Amino acid sequence: MDSHFGVDEAERRRGEIRATFNRMLAYAARENVKVIILAGDVFDADRPFRRDKQFFYDAVRANPNIDFLYLRGNHDGLESYSEDGLVNLKTFGDRWTAYSYGNVDIYGAELPYGGDMYAELKCNSERYNIAVLHGQTGGDINLGRLRDRNIDYLALGHIHSYSAGKLDSRGSYAYSGCLEGRGFDETGEKGFVLLDTDKNSFKFVPFAGKVIRLFRIDVTGADSAYEAFARVKDKAQFAKNDVIRVELCGRINFYDDRLAEDIAAYLSPSCAYASVKDKTVKNNDVSAVSGETSLRGEFVRTVLADASIADEDKERVIILGLDALARGEVEL
Repeated sequence: MDSHFGVDEAERRRGEIRATFNRMLAYAARENVKVIILAGDVFDADRPFRRDKQFFYDAVRANPNIDFLYLRGNHDGLESYSEDGLVNLKTFGDRWTAYSYGNVDIYGAELPYGGDMYAELKCNSERYNIAVLHGQTGGDINLGRLRDRNIDYLALGHIHSYSAGKLDSRGSYAYSGCLEGRGFDETGEKGFVLLDTDKNSFKFVPFAGKVIRLFRIDVTGADSAYEAFARVKDKAQFAKNDVIRVELCGRINFYDDRLAEDIAAYLSPSCAYASVKDKTVKNNDVSAVSGETSLRGEFVRTVLADASIADEDKERVIILGLDALARGEVEL
């Protein structure tokens, strides 16, 4: 998260993620949930912060009426994440392991698998069968080879957004996604999947404390920072508790090296956190600049006189070059 937020905001988000996990456990207790399936990447790294790890164990310990079935993912694949005395925290290995609850069998296996993963999965057709895997469908998970194996629900981890589909005539699959978006590459509603084995049904439950939203807004023709902000305000729809990023694009008629900072300040009272990236291109009067006795003028004259640059490309070269001279760098 440090790459998306400042240090203070990143630390605040970590606390919010722990709080949302705790809220989910309270929801599970109220709804009489028997099992919570964690399909991998509970932690971001194989060596998580001790505080996060201890919080997880304490949360499991505080909910003895719920079994936590934890299948490690690619981000947390080295440690076992088991602890003495936590009888309700159950883990998996690199071969199919099954846990049973009434008429329900839950099978899980961590990748890479230690044998023929598909041939070795044996589900009783008379029971309700859940399979748990962590990976990418079409990559290390072959949905085709999981069909017709009496799976009623395939719980998948790895993709950080919710998606679901039919596995075969009997079963379905779903990625639950993550509980909270942690950066601007994890936008939109986040939550968990609630599975009712008695009714053979499941639903996505939006549950994030804060929703992260990304807006790309064209502010072409704007003559000032406030006019650009007015475009953003008109086009970006978000709630008070949302975390937002705005990417400004298009061609504007002014130069302001604090454009992004100013618009972020304008937006901040209306949302939980605002980040703005300025990717606009500045319109320039090329003929006026070419007459300047300056580095800018010399640059424009050089480009205009360069026969190796196609005429249709010269304007863009000049715009990018003037932008680089003004800001010290430019994103291509």
